[in-house]
Amino acid sequence: MKIKFTIILCLLLNTILNAQVNLVPNGSFEQYSNCPKMIGEVDNCIGWHNVKKTPDYFNACADSATLTSVPRNGAGYQKPFEGNAYLGLITIVVWDNWHEIVGTQLSDTMVPGNLYHISMRVSRGFDTTSTYSTAASNKIGMRFTTIPYSIIDTPRINNYAQIYTDSIINDTLNWVLLSWDYMPDSAYSYVYIGNFFTDAMTSIEIDTGTNPLEAYAYYYIDSVNIFCSDVYCQIASDHNDILQYNFNTNTIYILGSSENIGTLSIYTILGQKIKQYAIFGNQQINLSS
Repeated sequence: MKIKFTIILCLLLNTILNAQVNLVPNGSFEQYSNCPKMIGEVDNCIGWHNVKKTPDYFNACADSATLTSVPRNGAGYQKPFEGNAYLGLITIVVWDNWHEIVGTQLSDTMVPGNLYHISMRVSRGFDTTSTYSTAASNKIGMRFTTIPYSIIDTPRINNYAQIYTDSIINDTLNWVLLSWDYMPDSAYSYVYIGNFFTDAMTSIEIDTGTNPLEAYAYYYIDSVNIFCSDVYCQIASDHNDILQYNFNTNTIYILGSSENIGTLSIYTILGQKIKQYAIFGNQQINLSS
């Protein structure tokens, strides 16, 4: 008599080891291909790119005359929250529909069902020497996507972002922590930062004594983090290891990487464990016994 059995694949090893990995590459913007020499050079920051308008990259390596240095630069004065660099972008311009957005590809795809703790530090730019007037706004946040945006295929400003703040951020002296707990509904591979809400849906506070018709809100960004916060976090790379089985040939095939990906346990339909294997990628397990 043939015994009916159930196959359970447990990916606990990679799950535990990868639970505290930041999915945001170069989240503090320290790594760069070239020192920024003028505003709008976000693409010099490794892993990050401009997808809308002209966001900025600031680094202590830059000459102060370029307006892209740290801590003094073209958007004001601020020391980095950590390291020697940060990004900056405009969230709203009163006289024009101007929203600046930056983005990057995550180091691993987010897994639906996992709970993620997401955070970034922001500080308002306050350049009193500018021709224009300074202001503060809300709605700065993140949009996650499964396909990438580009400067040619820019994100729509359509009042949608998975996470954002409704609070107007006024602080020009300190780094303000923005944080969220978020469970994705899709396998997102990209994250974009900015204000994805229309001007009509964005609240703005204009600094006293300035011209309200020439105001804009600008924010420095540093220390962007996405961590899985579940006790057991499944990582997307686990899905590259595929389980295939053929009962007619009594063989199970494990496809994918050659790294140890956990254990394979075989139970009878009544719940009795009859066999357990340590499994690897590119492996065949014969069940004829």
